[in-house]
Amino acid sequence: TFNVKEHNFEEGNVNFTAEGQNSGLTSWQQQGKDQYASSVKFSEDGKYSWKMDVTDKAQQKSSSLSEEEFIIDKTLPELEVTGVDSEVAYTDKQVKFSVEASDEYFDKLEISLTYLKLGKSGFDTITIPCNPVTRDKGATFTSDNLPEDGVYTLICSATDKAGNESKKEILF
Repeated sequence: TFNVKEHNFEEGNVNFTAEGQNSGLTSWQQQGKDQYASSVKFSEDGKYSWKMDVTDKAQQKSSSLSEEEFIIDKTLPELEVTGVDSEVAYTDKQVKFSVEASDEYFDKLEISLTYLKLGKSGFDTITIPCNPVTRDKGATFTSDNLPEDGVYTLICSATDKAGNESKKEILF
């Protein structure tokens, strides 16, 4: 919302420009003596910027107001796991998987891989390190052959700079 306090205000003397999708300024509404308000809605995903200045009836120009650039991102990152499926037992000698995450404003990919192994006094939980490789607008990880028989739990989380998160959990 933009507010102008000016005795000699005239709506036609407002210069508003915006980059990116927007609906433009709403009509100016008088909010009291010499006070006027208008708003603009930026709601779609994208990069935006705007600039505004006002000239009164005596052709006196205000200082310009502007926002250089801001981003709206409501889209979840894409997250894909290949090579393993949930609740499937694998008998192959080679069991590998890949994780890929991508987003226009990608921030991070976190992967947790654990498995239960029968030990001398019951089941032991073993953690296998997973270090994704960051690339332009995303990250990837490809496992080596999984070391032993066991019940594996793979938890993946991809997050973008706006805090949008995609998450997958696979038990195999």
